[in-house]
Amino acid sequence: MKASKLIMLLLALHCISYCNAQTIERENGWYYIMEGRKDSISKESIITVKDFAFLRLDSFSYSDNRMMYMIVGTINQSLVSRWADATERSIGKRICFVFDNKVITDPQVNARIESGTFSISTYKGYDLKTMFRRIREEMDVEEERIHCLEKGDLTDIFGYKKLERALFEELQKPNFSSCAEDYMKSEAYLNYKTFIGKNPDYIERLFQSFLFKSSPQGLYGYLIDDIIKEKYPDAPSIRGNFREGTGSKDYDILTLEDYQKTIRKLMDIERSKNKSELSR
Repeated sequence: MKASKLIMLLLALHCISYCNAQTIERENGWYYIMEGRKDSISKESIITVKDFAFLRLDSFSYSDNRMMYMIVGTINQSLVSRWADATERSIGKRICFVFDNKVITDPQVNARIESGTFSISTYKGYDLKTMFRRIREEMDVEEERIHCLEKGDLTDIFGYKKLERALFEELQKPNFSSCAEDYMKSEAYLNYKTFIGKNPDYIERLFQSFLFKSSPQGLYGYLIDDIIKEKYPDAPSIRGNFREGTGSKDYDILTLEDYQKTIRKLMDIERSKNKSELSR
């Protein structure tokens, strides 16, 4: 009986610590949990939902036909190192995801996360389907703000991010196909490829996208080659990038950085050519 009362008291204190977090208005996002404080949630966020690059909703069914949902996503490329450092700092501790000033989940961190990925799940009965939709809406609002402020050649950030996210979600579908050509026929891929073709300056955005976050030897490599070579037929194949000692007569591509530099040179040549034609 005494043990049961002690457990109940600890749970109550745990809840009070989180409930006190509601006295401060926090942006939706990930926060540190600070031990030994009345308000255990850090005032400053690690990452907010406005810093999310991609989001998808996964579902799992129990034997009694009950459904469980999990939100899976990635951080914007420019903030991946911040996420990695924050998770390393929190190894053996907990961080939490706050939404509507409520702690939705507080997982323990077991390792440094360098991929920029995260997942949100809850056993507290929170409607993750609704939260997923609202986070997506908040992400789009931030993208539209950036779109309005952006100057120069890259003016359609809002439209590009929607296409990039749609392609990411298309490629995450389980057991769709093992053939790259099947993915190339999808509407999400064709829309993304067409946009890049019409707006070649967005190749810089392509370099920062999820397609470059893993080895390009597989599906992503085929897609990158298809997109780039459509615009620049003389470009080297990225799928040979990590095969030591290979390369064409014109290129000797050994690193991803070398590949990107080569494509940038082709982009510069085309820009110079276009300027010359306009000046005539």
